[in-house]
Amino acid sequence: MFESYFEYKNDQFILTKPLVETENVYGIGAVVQDYLVKIRKTQSGELVIPYSGGIDSSFLLLCYQDCINQGRLSKDDYEIISFDFLPEERPDKIKYWFADSYLDLKINYIPITLNETYFKSLFKFVYTQKFKPYQFGVNSQVYSFSLYPNKTFIMFDVVNVINYKVFPAGISHVVNDYNVINLFSYYNVALSYWIKNGYLTFGSFNNYNKISDETINTWAAILKKISNSKLLLKSSTNLNIDFLIKKFEQIGIKEQITFIPRTEKFNDHLNYYNEIDIALDTFPYNGVTTTFEAIWKGVPVLTIEGYNFNSRCGSSIMKNLGIDYLIAKNEDDYISKALYLSNNLDYLNKIRNEVFSDALNSPLFDTKKFGNDFENKINFLIKRELENN
Repeated sequence: MFESYFEYKNDQFILTKPLVETENVYGIGAVVQDYLVKIRKTQSGELVIPYSGGIDSSFLLLCYQDCINQGRLSKDDYEIISFDFLPEERPDKIKYWFADSYLDLKINYIPITLNETYFKSLFKFVYTQKFKPYQFGVNSQVYSFSLYPNKTFIMFDVVNVINYKVFPAGISHVVNDYNVINLFSYYNVALSYWIKNGYLTFGSFNNYNKISDETINTWAAILKKISNSKLLLKSSTNLNIDFLIKKFEQIGIKEQITFIPRTEKFNDHLNYYNEIDIALDTFPYNGVTTTFEAIWKGVPVLTIEGYNFNSRCGSSIMKNLGIDYLIAKNEDDYISKALYLSNNLDYLNKIRNEVFSDALNSPLFDTKKFGNDFENKINFLIKRELENN
């Protein structure tokens, strides 16, 4: 099926044309779904999608799941294998969390014990295949694939290969020796995972009472400058919707805004964040709970740093995450940052990839430290009060 895509030259595989080709970067998900169906129809034997918990394999599984939901594939068409390289005391929490939260698929978790025997076999394999020893991630993965010679592994690699037609050493051996089909694209497809509708989607799930006239005017300016963008609005109450619709219509914004009705179940509420590429904070009264919700769902939040507590909550959260770029100085800067992100999708995707992991490693989600600090502060206040009396 894929022989025409490669040329073997100077001990390297040269990619002569993209395996996945589309002029619409936003539609790369649909193209990959088509390839999953095509591969299954044209390839005999056992097909496997390896799941690492990274963005590559997570995206591929989401595409597979969409094919199942569409009735184009079944759950038996591809086996899903996940090699667990981390010891039990340090499980890959994000991998299991993503699978439990977003995937309705059976995953075969295979534990890999990182002991002396494993590393000896791995290094012998690397030496025999003349791989570069520092490519541990690729080498260990390829070695794992080689243990299953009767299975074909399907991978999607997020690589900007616009000017890059030569496979890395490890990947060329994978394609050649270990029955792995790699789906490459000539496009920088980073953000295509998230912008699946073909347009940029902004969103704000803050209380409608927080949407000031300044906020409305600023959001309207963004929507007008990015003509094919959308704005999703949602609140814990359905009050004031007619008032807001009228406000936006008065300044020429109607079709680009969608109001989402209040949801009873919290998980249903959180799932709506999957439809947002960038969350827009309200001002001068910032969001707090909704900002944390967005971060938890991997959605960056653009905010303005104000002059008091209520107007500086967003900037405080972003600073603790180390994402100062999402903090605007004023309305003009807020608009400029939104435009920059819309025109630099690779940077936006980088933020999206990192915001959740940054949150887990920040003081914001360190509940144990917060509890200890809070206890120490209470004890300090009690001690000071007793001493003064």
